[in-house]
Amino acid sequence: ILVNAFAETVDSLANVKKYIYEDKRYTMAELADAMNKNFEGYEEMHHTFKHSPLKFGNDNEYVDSIAKDVMNHINEYLMTIPTYRGGVFSGGCSPFTAAPKCGESLGALPCGLKKEEKLIADSIGATPGCDTHGPTALINSCLAFDHTLPGSGFILNLKFDKEIFNTAAGESTFTALLKSYFGRKG
Repeated sequence: ILVNAFAETVDSLANVKKYIYEDKRYTMAELADAMNKNFEGYEEMHHTFKHSPLKFGNDNEYVDSIAKDVMNHINEYLMTIPTYRGGVFSGGCSPFTAAPKCGESLGALPCGLKKEEKLIADSIGATPGCDTHGPTALINSCLAFDHTLPGSGFILNLKFDKEIFNTAAGESTFTALLKSYFGRKG
């Protein structure tokens, strides 16, 4: 069973936790109404959620602890459900390019996405444009949860400018990043 929209889910839960339950800036009823109306009439709330610094992929302990709880819970729960062959279910996160297609059927989300915006985070990575602290921060966020639990595994796609590989320093930095990810059980 593959997880879709992981980053959007984490970003949404972080916003709800912070702005509704902790800061009490909005109520859950206001959020529900705003999402039902695709944030029409709730422009200030939309701006707050869309531009919140609480985005997965930035090595933010507040957000990463939510990511850890969500992903570990999903995978641990799946392992309690027996299959008809006598095994147990397992999970993973490797939807690749299917993620945006899945987003077509969703409405507005507390992460600030409107109904017409498609989910574009693939696999365990951040929503493109939301990981603003570099690849090391993204890797640190992705390592917040247990990579040994899912039977299907995780995919993390990172994109680099090809120029980074044209220098010895660039190659060495990339190699260190790669070794760090896998050395920390990614």
